[in-house]
Amino acid sequence: MYETERQAEIEEIERELQILRRRYANLDRAGKRMRIMTYLFALGFGGIVIASLLSIDLLGGGIVLIVILPIAFALWIFWRRLEPPQRWIDVACTAWGVGAWGEGPGRTEAMAIEDMVAERMERLARLRGNY
Repeated sequence: MYETERQAEIEEIERELQILRRRYANLDRAGKRMRIMTYLFALGFGGIVIASLLSIDLLGGGIVLIVILPIAFALWIFWRRLEPPQRWIDVACTAWGVGAWGEGPGRTEAMAIEDMVAERMERLARLRGNY
């Protein structure tokens, strides 16, 4: 391979890496926002439960506990049993569990980007002679 072709390919791979890293950073920010909003939602939900327990009689409070706590517990159990354990970035970049870029079920856009970055880094190392 001629030196100019090799240099052009190195520059192209570096541009692709920059784009992929930017995309991954956007997905990471979306995951962080989703995590924060989920925690705020859970705090608000807990506040509503506590307020309802304090504002109604004992029977009403028992009904609230009987209805709301099992639902919250079931959601928590469901989240913990997901295989593989979900990262927030993966949750943020899937649409109802549908994988991205034809990667199939269980694959997310973030995972695909991680694989693409690794492939390009390996190719870049080979082109530069840094096996």
